[in-house]
Amino acid sequence: MGIYKDKREYIKSILAEAFWSLYEEKSLDKITVKEITDKAGYNRATFYVHFDDINDALKYIEDRIFEDFDKKFTDINVETYNQEELLKNTIELLKLNEKYYRVLLSSKGDPYFAVEHKEKLKKLFYANILKNGVLNEESSNFVVEYLVGGLISSLMYWFEEKPFSEVELFNNLSSLSYGSMKNISG
Repeated sequence: MGIYKDKREYIKSILAEAFWSLYEEKSLDKITVKEITDKAGYNRATFYVHFDDINDALKYIEDRIFEDFDKKFTDINVETYNQEELLKNTIELLKLNEKYYRVLLSSKGDPYFAVEHKEKLKKLFYANILKNGVLNEESSNFVVEYLVGGLISSLMYWFEEKPFSEVELFNNLSSLSYGSMKNISG
């Protein structure tokens, strides 16, 4: 049973990657199951064994990304976790799945993914800001919205343009995040 499950997951991932290579080039509504199966080397029936439709293939990839997110941040201790560590781990996670984030968070990406990802990040940043006790609840919500929105936009710009090193990226984002907190609280 384990070998069958492994083979099934292997085929599913090949189909998902074939879908993804097409999604990087064109919009979701322009992709056909035939294109996916031709690219993957399987037939339409095999596709439908693994996915209900093309949207299901997209959801499969998004779910894998969210699993990576949850693994990365599941065991954090909000009491000892600082904003720099949070930022560093966020950058590492985005780099791990860069080819997906580059598309999913772009204008042609899936709005559901962008909203869900932003909400996950907001929870982490909110817990981190609240533990410091510097801001009241209303200010914390405002700062978190600003930080996460800016973080996602800045990272997408960096992935596309690569205007400076990853170290400079981290330093710039740390300065901006810290400056935001300092200016609002002070």
